[in-house]
Amino acid sequence: MNNNEDDLLTLLTTSKFCAPNDVYEANDIFYLFYEIGEDIRLISDEKSRDFNLKICRCINFLSHALLVDGTFFYNKTASYYLKIRSGVQYMFDELLQSELKDMLTESVNYFDQAVNIWKKHLELDEDLFDICFVSKPDKVPLSHTWWI
Repeated sequence: MNNNEDDLLTLLTTSKFCAPNDVYEANDIFYLFYEIGEDIRLISDEKSRDFNLKICRCINFLSHALLVDGTFFYNKTASYYLKIRSGVQYMFDELLQSELKDMLTESVNYFDQAVNIWKKHLELDEDLFDICFVSKPDKVPLSHTWWI
């Protein structure tokens, strides 16, 4: 495992999850999950339990952050937010316990609606945007369908 795992544990331990208007720390968590990617499955059972306990403490904050992120989805930020969405999916696929997934599902669905609306407008405005910035990176599985 690389340093991202330690960075994530540190972030989950030290972040101010009681600040619901500051989505940057939540996005840092999602982004680190994106960086770790499918290597999440290499996390030990003990660390996985630790992650779930820490995520449980801030699940409402993470859910709120996804709702806020969905309102800021446009061309200039699309690449970053697609990585955020992939980070969330890695959490879902490889780490989160089912009750935590259930608590995030509504926010993820809202975020996905924002992505779909953005994609529809992107098709209308293709000349205004370089599509390579939102093309699916090689490391991202095909199941992450929100990428172009």
